[in-house]
Amino acid sequence: MKKIEYKIKIPDFLHGKNMNGLFLDIETTGFHRGRETVYLIGAGYVKEEAFVVLQWFCDEGEEETILEDFIAFSESFNCLIHYNGLSFDLPFLEEKSKIYGLDYSLLVKEQIDLYREIRPFKKFLNLSDLKLPTVERFFLMEREEEENGKSLIPVYKSFLDSPTKEKEEILLKHNYFDIIHLAAITRILDLKYCLNEGFEITESYFTDKYLRIKLKFVFSFPKLVQGEQLEILYS
Repeated sequence: MKKIEYKIKIPDFLHGKNMNGLFLDIETTGFHRGRETVYLIGAGYVKEEAFVVLQWFCDEGEEETILEDFIAFSESFNCLIHYNGLSFDLPFLEEKSKIYGLDYSLLVKEQIDLYREIRPFKKFLNLSDLKLPTVERFFLMEREEEENGKSLIPVYKSFLDSPTKEKEEILLKHNYFDIIHLAAITRILDLKYCLNEGFEITESYFTDKYLRIKLKFVFSFPKLVQGEQLEILYS
């Protein structure tokens, strides 16, 4: 097992957020929880004046070891933050915990699934879909690599057969950006707050079909936020 740590300056959009939250993203060799392997677990958290990205990598296929070490590390955090993690990452890790006889459940923690947070805004924000790259582009985030979880599976299998630094860096880099972009997507929580109560109406008028309003938000966003909504998003 390899454990890799990076420290970067705390991004502005994380200031004032849940400081005891742990960002989580996993990489697997497939979707079947019983047959496939978790080969990389990535996590991100705020520590003092830095945002830390920590990765557990199965460089020799030692899945149980990285799972045990990650679970022990996660115990000090109250909340897990992920993207569609309640449908994939958490059930996958829960099943693996049962297989290895680990008496611990990550689901007992508070969960912030950013996929479920942004889903009610899909139409309002004119998103074509809710895939992570689409949401990343909305927040003006670009990746320095073009890989995805599926395309990395043969890379990992090739790494196990013939390890090279280049293959390892490809695998780690994709997961690293997943964690960094997860942190950036927490801005959807700011937008949710703004549309509920954190706004000032600066202009309003009726057209034939719509009431159009212009809002000034208490938070700033990297691009113009505009959209249509036929009913109130939240009570």
